[in-house]
Amino acid sequence: MKKIIQFDLHLLHNEEHYQFHFDVKKLFEIHTPDKLNIGTLYSVYESAFNVEVQALQEERNSEISKTIAEADAYRNQLYQGFVWLQEAHTLHFDHVVQDAARKIGGVIEKYGDVRTLNYSMKSSAISELCKELKSNYSTELYSIGGKQWLTSLSEANEDFISQFNKVSIDETNHISELMHNAREIIDPLYTAFITQINAQTVVAGEANYSEFISQLNNYINHYKTLLSARKYCQRIDKTKEYLDLTQQTDLTWF
Repeated sequence: MKKIIQFDLHLLHNEEHYQFHFDVKKLFEIHTPDKLNIGTLYSVYESAFNVEVQALQEERNSEISKTIAEADAYRNQLYQGFVWLQEAHTLHFDHVVQDAARKIGGVIEKYGDVRTLNYSMKSSAISELCKELKSNYSTELYSIGGKQWLTSLSEANEDFISQFNKVSIDETNHISELMHNAREIIDPLYTAFITQINAQTVVAGEANYSEFISQLNNYINHYKTLLSARKYCQRIDKTKEYLDLTQQTDLTWF
């Protein structure tokens, strides 16, 4: 018997939370509330979603959110510029420079297009990319004139992390009242939806719900993967912090 997967919406950041409900609302519209037998509940859900949209728009317009968006756009710009620099030097007249550019390109390909990653994963990927190139490809970087560019990318990434951490701490301890209230309203409605639909599949069979449940579960699995990746990156960051601390600490007395 198909069932909608349980999912803790509290773990989502505000933007992700909005996107999740946007995706769910779109599914409801495709399959229609009447077919899913949730007509009355859906109208309340739709109103709650509109409240969240307004609350999120206010957060997006806040100065600190703009600062983060600008910092992210700047590091994206530097990353793309560095990639273009590397690609241009694969066509250099000097074969030694061409070879250096191809080696650097191999490292870039290993990380993929980091601009497509979410904030946390992108920060980690850029940090690792810069560290690997600086540690193992110093000569190649010099050959294509990329040392200062990579340094600027690394500095822009660290600046973003600093800005983002300030917001993350603020969001953890002081979620905006508007957004907090909006989430408190819409999440119980979502829980009521899945409880009702899961129950209806038992009573009336899966015919009217099977495709909807499969599609919604795909969305849920996507967000579960996103949260798992974030948790992994956080563990990596904590491990790095610990290693940095032990390297700076005199352990000779042990």
